Amino acid sequence: MSKTYNQLVDIARENARDLLRMEMVNGVRSELNDFNKALAQVEKEVTAVNHKIAVVEFKKTQVQDADPEKADKLKRYDEDLAYHAKSLENLNKEAERYNKEVDAANAQITKISSGEVLVSAQALDELSQELLKNIVTAATVDQSKEE
Repeated sequence: MSKTYNQLVDIARENARDLLRMEMVNGVRSELNDFNKALAQVEKEVTAVNHKIAVVEFKKTQVQDADPEKADKLKRYDEDLAYHAKSLENLNKEAERYNKEVDAANAQITKISSGEVLVSAQALDELSQELLKNIVTAATVDQSKEE
C-alpha cells in the first residue's frame, strides 16, 4: 500500500513526538528510581533506629532497684530514647519528602504520556525530518529492489 508524502510526514511527526515523550519519561523515571533508592535507605535507617529503641527500652527494664547507679542509668536511657525519637521524627519527615517527590514524578510521567506536557517544537521538527528522510530512503531502496 502506497502512502502519500503528507501521510509519511504525519507518520514521521507522530513517531518523533512519541520518541521525544519517551525520552522525557525516561528522564523522570531515572529521577523516580533515585527517589525510590533514597526512600529504601531511609526505611533501613528507620528499622535500625527502631531496633536501637527496643534495645534501650529492654536495658531500661533490666536496671535493678538495688543498683546504686539506677537513677543515672535511667536518666541516660531516657536521654537515649529521646534522641532516637527525634531521629525517627527526622527520618519520617525525610520519607514523607521522598514520597512527595515520588508522587510528583509519577504525576509528571502521567502528564507527559497523556500529551499534557508538550515536546520541543525544534526537537520535533529535527527528529521528524530525520525519520522522514529514513522512511523515504527505505522506500526508495524497496522500490529499486522491486524493479
